[in-house]
Amino acid sequence: MTALGIDVGRARVGLAVESAGVVLPLRTVGRDVAIQQIKEECSNRKVEVIFVGLPLNLKGDNTASTDDSISFAKDIQVELPIRMIDERMTTNIAQGMSKGRQAAKAEVDSLSAAEILKLGLSNPSLAKDINGF
Repeated sequence: MTALGIDVGRARVGLAVESAGVVLPLRTVGRDVAIQQIKEECSNRKVEVIFVGLPLNLKGDNTASTDDSISFAKDIQVELPIRMIDERMTTNIAQGMSKGRQAAKAEVDSLSAAEILKLGLSNPSLAKDINGF
């Protein structure tokens, strides 16, 4: 199965892909071109499912970013399952992986997307269908 992971931010969107069991960060794109880039990736890579990070606070409650991420996921509008997955702590993990690297800020977004994708693939029962929001 080929899957796409997405970390939605206000200015940038991180993308990651899974194919043949390997999860790799792809790149970080500007929010203004992200949906078009996602659609192209889905078509070019024959993506079968998309996992979008669902930002919750440490108590598990919604935040303003939660609503933004849900809205973004609904705007993707592809004929694929779009699943939301709790992304708590993925940015911290990604920041730890990119410490000391020059391009760290943009790299963190795609690394976060990879962590989101790993979570969704390893715990599919925790992911919620976008239609449930």
